[in-house]
Amino acid sequence: MSTLDTVPCGLVYDPVGELGILSNFAMVPIEADGCVWPSVEHLFQAAKFRSVSDREKIRSASTPADAKALAWQGLRGQRIRSDWDEIRRSVMMDALERKFGQSAVASRVLMKTWPLPLLEDSLDDSYWGIGEHGNGRNMLGELLCAVRERITGLPNPLQVRHVHRSRKAFDGRSEVSWQAVEGKVRLKAILERPTEPLAYEMFRTYDIAQEVGEATNGNLELVDPERIRQAHADSLDAKYAGYGWHQDARAVVPGWRDRLLGILARSSGHLDGMDMMAVGAGGASEAGNLWADFGSCVTLVDWGPKLCERCAREAPLARVLRRRAEALTHVPDRSVDIYAALRTYESAMFDRQAALAEARRVVRPGGTLAISISNAYLLHNGDLISGQIVDSGMLDRLTPMIRLLSIKTAAGKLGFTEFRYFNLDSEIGFTAVAPNEEIS
Repeated sequence: MSTLDTVPCGLVYDPVGELGILSNFAMVPIEADGCVWPSVEHLFQAAKFRSVSDREKIRSASTPADAKALAWQGLRGQRIRSDWDEIRRSVMMDALERKFGQSAVASRVLMKTWPLPLLEDSLDDSYWGIGEHGNGRNMLGELLCAVRERITGLPNPLQVRHVHRSRKAFDGRSEVSWQAVEGKVRLKAILERPTEPLAYEMFRTYDIAQEVGEATNGNLELVDPERIRQAHADSLDAKYAGYGWHQDARAVVPGWRDRLLGILARSSGHLDGMDMMAVGAGGASEAGNLWADFGSCVTLVDWGPKLCERCAREAPLARVLRRRAEALTHVPDRSVDIYAALRTYESAMFDRQAALAEARRVVRPGGTLAISISNAYLLHNGDLISGQIVDSGMLDRLTPMIRLLSIKTAAGKLGFTEFRYFNLDSEIGFTAVAPNEEIS
């Protein structure tokens, strides 16, 4: 086991937002006991009572909140069944299994949360939720993860021990700000072999580290660093210069571009007139399909000469720099509003710590850092398969999250804050805010 400072998590409570359908208050009809129940909350609250009339009254409630209120009225009237505390967990599990077994939409959303731990974000419930102080039992979150494991066949690798809350005023109300989640990660690989060839087989057949080693006779410590860097640039071109958008997982993810730009806009406040830098933008026509519309506001960076030529061709108004992420020479300090590195920090021969230090140097105070890690490949038949290819040629489902958490931890040590995690199906990532203090 390896302890990490923080792990991302999925928050479930109100039936709104990206994970709203996971809430028990989401109006997802469920068939049980020969009836249709409007929500999990209706079914669960009714199960507290042996009386058929009580159960039917709750089933007929207009909203989940009304169903809960009726049940609590019954509780005060002492009509609740005497064995409720002993059976309530199994009743909830049964209701959740019915919901996600019967609703394909809810099931898809639940599956997309893997491998994040799920937390019932309740301030006043320390049994089903995490409670006011973040140390509740989170029983509902655990059951959701258990159902997810049954659906996906994948174990839950991330575990939460404690959540720290902070409160701040927001439009006259109280907003919960999630600062840190302590947790552990099981480092055992979760492997799968693709049954179909990849749309771009070079991912499996070309090993950049191996090619660089062969180009320098394997003596990396004894070879001129410039020769190593040139061999790396040549290998990047060899692997990615022929890689097209039609072979990229992002091409088949609905609304991928708009979703990513929405994430950047939410972190930055807006995108109009922002000075942007995209590091590693030369592969898969990323320059043309994502950055070209920003014209001269965007600087595209790559290390392979052919990849830089591609950036200039696909985004002719952009500034193109042939630089390594670890050495953004001639880029002024604190001159960039948004620094984005999409699926770049996982590259072979890449010094993540040095690259993050350069990001810290060039991003303005309060600016945005956005980093993603690939989490899927496009197969030849048009399907997506999740994970990352490891040395054995297998796909490891856990590697993307481990890499992302490692990068996030390193960025946090450099002063980046306000981390927000995202899942775009093709990749997982985070945004963070650059610190305001002067660079030391």
